[in-house]
Order: sequence, then C-alpha cells, then structure tokens
Amino acid sequence: MSPFAYGDLVLLLDGKGRRVLLQLAEDQVSQVPSGHHLPHQEVVGKDPGSWVKPVGGRPLLALHPSLEDYVMAMERPTQIIYPKDMGQLLVYGDVRPGTTILEAGVGSGATALLFLRVLGPQGKLISVERRADFLRAARDNVVTFWGGFPASWDLRHGDIYEGLPGCPPLDLMFLDLPEPQRALPVAADALKPGGLLLIWVPTIYQVEKVLAQTRQNTFSPPDIKEFWERDWITGPQSLRPDHRMVGHTGFLLRFRRHHGKGDGLYGPLDPPL
Repeated sequence: MSPFAYGDLVLLLDGKGRRVLLQLAEDQVSQVPSGHHLPHQEVVGKDPGSWVKPVGGRPLLALHPSLEDYVMAMERPTQIIYPKDMGQLLVYGDVRPGTTILEAGVGSGATALLFLRVLGPQGKLISVERRADFLRAARDNVVTFWGGFPASWDLRHGDIYEGLPGCPPLDLMFLDLPEPQRALPVAADALKPGGLLLIWVPTIYQVEKVLAQTRQNTFSPPDIKEFWERDWITGPQSLRPDHRMVGHTGFLLRFRRHHGKGDGLYGPLDPPL
C-alpha cells in the first residue's frame, strides 16, 4: 500500500482499542478518542502501520480501513446489517464475479459495498431505494470508500413493490425491507430459473408473513439461518470469552426460484413423509 495522501481514508487506533475514521484533508485538525488533536499533515506521507502522535497525546496506529472498519464507523441514517451477517450474504447468495444482483432497501450502502467488491467489472449491482435521503446517504458512503462512483453500480430511486422496469434477468435478489412478502411477485418475474432470493428480516413475525406468501409461489422451500458471534478476551494471564456477545440481529431466508409459476412443488411448509 502507498503512503497516506490527502483524500485518503485513515483508521486511527489507540492503546485502549478506541478508533476513529478520518478522511485526510489539507489544513485540517481532528479530535482523536483521547481528546487530543491531530493535524492531518502528521499522517500524510506515512506508510500504513505507522505511528502518528497527536498534539500532547500518546501515539496512534494509522491504518487503511478495511470494509468492516468503514461500515462500522461511517455515517448512517439507518441500522445496518452487521459484519457477522454480511459475509453470509456472499456465501448463501453464491456471489461471484460476473453476477447480476438487485438489492432493494439500500439503507446506508453497507451491503452495496460488500457486493460491489466481489462482482468485478463484468458484474452488475442494481440498488433500489424509495427514500431519497437514504439514497443520498448510500451514494455518499459508497463514493467515499470507493473513491468515485463504481462503474458496475446502477443506483435507482424507486419502489420495488411497484415493479422493476428495464430490469435484466437476475442471478440474485436481496431484500432488506419491512414487508418483503409484497415484493415476491416482482422477484418471481425478475429472477432467472434457479436464481436465488435472499431476505433479511429482524423478527419471526416477518418470517411467518414471507412463508405464508411463498408456499403457493414460484420458490422452493426456504433455508432459514440465524448467526451468533462471541469475541474472546486475550491478556497476559487470561484467555476467556467476552462477557457480552452479539446474539440475534436477524434472520436470513434463502429461496430458489423454480421454473414456471404455481406448479405446486410444495404446498404446506412441512409436507407429509
């Protein structure tokens, strides 16, 4: 990685694990977690992994932020899907270079960044958001991290419940919406046969509503996942689990679109043996 320059993002870490994310700018001074101030010119020209010293404070480690670092620190008007769950979207959505994906419910742009990093120049991400303020926030966050507007990104202001005019056949659709069951007819029309539908919802009540709609639709029986995460504490004389953990954040539902409509591959959720 090249030395830091003005316009770069930098992640600063102190000895207590506190962190701050900055975008370097000329003649700027920022407050760091200790309460001291750091002139941006102290970082410019340093290599990632170097130590920089705030005025009157202890040294900070300067790093290029990872996607996880950026997502957890970026400005966001909405709740985000946490990193422990974001990686599962790539696995269960079979996301790879060249994939065509549509996401509805862009929020702050976290999942857009995730997909864009994997799709490559031959892939395409269509992001649909009906709230103009969320659309602006997502665009700003993606452009800041990306260093410009990604060529493979099609950002649209619209309502997926009303349809997707001009949408190409999709390999994957990802829904992060309050009422995803209302978008199922649109997904059935837009997905290729065998294509994947991923739905993220926080409550079991929403899961039940989705399942009630998919039983007589063009989708296979679902896989339903929930992911928990627990950190461990390391010290000179200890190695133990943290007292707190990230438990339930949401449910990930995965469906495959089968060929045809309403051909009754399964009726009740639990077919008889």
